[in-house]
Amino acid sequence: MIATLNSLKGILKDYPWAIFGSIAIMIHNNGEHRDLSSSDIDIIVEGDIGKIRKKIEDDFKRNRIDLLIRTRNGRWRGYAKINGMDIEMMFTVGEKSIDLADGNFKFNKIETKIFKNEAYPVVDIQSLFNSKKRHLESINKTLVADPTNVKMKKKRENIMKDIDVIDKILLK
Repeated sequence: MIATLNSLKGILKDYPWAIFGSIAIMIHNNGEHRDLSSSDIDIIVEGDIGKIRKKIEDDFKRNRIDLLIRTRNGRWRGYAKINGMDIEMMFTVGEKSIDLADGNFKFNKIETKIFKNEAYPVVDIQSLFNSKKRHLESINKTLVADPTNVKMKKKRENIMKDIDVIDKILLK
């Protein structure tokens, strides 16, 4: 995972970007809090997709990494695989704002955190907490409609672990 994060730092050096989701929580926590071996790396890239698309595609191509940028349910996403890890890029749709499945989400800021002696840009912990709480609400609604949905039950379990870790970080 470290090699993948370092590759991303090199490729995205010309863009404001940040790690988002469970991997960002792991970095804030300075270590894994649950099995993340099957997790993808979610990142946010700040910038108008119309203006940066060609350059970002060229930057990945120069590093011999295939990047697919497309819309997913009307939201722009970028997909790549680096060192066997899946990368999902979300592009901002406004000032510190991304379009998630359950609507627009505004994050506070990008911070630099040290993890394994390397500096990484990550979304601030309070924003991660807010996004996880919101995602949990969405999953709970899905489970009310379909209480046997095994995939959603596993997602809920993982989100609860993420929220527990964030609670501990915020209480430090």
